[in-house]
Amino acid sequence: MKVRSRRIAARRVGTAGALAAIGVLAAGVPADAASSLSVKLSEFKLAPAKRSVPHGRVTFSVRNTGSTEHELVVIRTNKKASQLAKGGTASEKGAVGEVEVGQGRTKRLTLNLSKGHYALICNIGGHYMAGMRADLTVR
Repeated sequence: MKVRSRRIAARRVGTAGALAAIGVLAAGVPADAASSLSVKLSEFKLAPAKRSVPHGRVTFSVRNTGSTEHELVVIRTNKKASQLAKGGTASEKGAVGEVEVGQGRTKRLTLNLSKGHYALICNIGGHYMAGMRADLTVR
């Protein structure tokens, strides 16, 4: 009986390992399941609901509650969001995606993000300098 019990246990471990290898967790959720992050834009604030998200596919739900057009630019950088100034705008070096959002609208932006630091900014005419920026950690 001991030999049979060990084989069954080995099969169970083997199956779990195989499922993990193909990206399925014990709960049946794919390992690279998308996460979401709500971001609120207004004059002159950029407010993500969370300051960190898991790596992989991330869907930003960007809502503009302001009275003018705003944008969300996602930049992979080692610099803090407040340190990107270049004149009256921010450097967009390392940008991985962006979306422009009209007054009172909501848009989605889905990106595949690797681990690291990202700056979230609005770079429309003086908005960055007015404080529309935030840091995001992808873990």
